Amino acid sequence: MSQSRQLSNVSSETASWPAAVRAPSANSPGGEWSRVPAFVPTCRRGPAKWFALIFTAMVLGLGPATAVEIRWALSSNRIYVTGPGAVTLSEIKAAQDQAPLEQVTNGAWHLRANLIVENGAQLDLHGKSVGGDVDQLRLQSNNTDTNRFVFISADWGSINIRSTSISSWDDAANGPDTEYATTGRAFIGVRSKLAGDGVTALESRMDISDSEIGYLGYDDSEGYGLTWKV
Repeated sequence: MSQSRQLSNVSSETASWPAAVRAPSANSPGGEWSRVPAFVPTCRRGPAKWFALIFTAMVLGLGPATAVEIRWALSSNRIYVTGPGAVTLSEIKAAQDQAPLEQVTNGAWHLRANLIVENGAQLDLHGKSVGGDVDQLRLQSNNTDTNRFVFISADWGSINIRSTSISSWDDAANGPDTEYATTGRAFIGVRSKLAGDGVTALESRMDISDSEIGYLGYDDSEGYGLTWKV
């Protein structure tokens, strides 16, 4: 449960990754875009209960409807998605309209809050070409002392990324954040752990296919571009 893996500065030369994923040095987070045809690491975390608006999502072909709790905490600038069940960005926005998640154009989203996926929930980030709602996801990553960067974390949860594009976004530059050494940079991470009994594995999962992911992460043990800990 203490092993960790980081993915940061991946070049297009890794476009035909075998089952054993090739990852660059964890000491050089960077900005190159990477094409990810098939990437299936795993991870997860223990349960947490919140009083929240319950959003009911129909999971077709997987049995009856499941309830996903979606909570927006202004004080911590966090959106919590608590499972079981799967959810999309459109469903998060419909459930918590005041949360700082904006669809800037059709299929392009800008996230300005930390997004936590927990207790068996799944976040689906799928492009419109495969029936999803997000062709581009911008993660706030400003080089300022306040309102700096956000992250997406699966903490006993799953993140499914398919046929989409994800990057940091610097408002001042109106584009990806290219500076990470001073103020950090947006990232995506998943992790697993044991339940309170010390035996039961609470696993997380991150699946990535046919997607472009870049300009994420900085020099931090859990803040590299894509990080998963098992």
